[in-house]
Amino acid sequence: MNTDLSQTNYFTLVQAFLETAHSSITKEDFEKQEGVVEMSTETLVLRIIPHALVENEVEPGAAVIEVDLMLLDLDNREVNHDRFLILHQLNAVSRFTTGIIAFITQEGMLSVSKIVSLASLNGETFSQEVAQVLHAAESLYDGWNHLADLAEENRDGEQESVSTNADIIKRN
Repeated sequence: MNTDLSQTNYFTLVQAFLETAHSSITKEDFEKQEGVVEMSTETLVLRIIPHALVENEVEPGAAVIEVDLMLLDLDNREVNHDRFLILHQLNAVSRFTTGIIAFITQEGMLSVSKIVSLASLNGETFSQEVAQVLHAAESLYDGWNHLADLAEENRDGEQESVSTNADIIKRN
């Protein structure tokens, strides 16, 4: 894509979102970053990235909406194992319902992402897509520590079930 992004639907949609978000990002900032917009909150980093859906596309047909949540301690396998398992289970459901996936980069950054086609979006619907990804990121951020607790509860429930089944077998 070697096009002036300020003349594209992608730019129009991102500008509409930035106005909604009351962002101070300017057209010049947008052009310097090759259309990548990055904004930070206290806990999250949002990026919107132009994305070509087909090879040799003149202008972006999609946008990648990506949010970084936190840097994880990948060496702590005991704590992370159950969280990662639940994260995979959440992805299995959400990829069909929302198109949002959670992932962990090689550097250990926990992130969520969605690729949205720009073809049928307007400024309002694009802003809603960004808000949906941000909401998913906030929910995962808030619940990350609880994922280990949930996994522990499931493990305790399985152990109780195994003990109960063993007692039943012994009685028979």
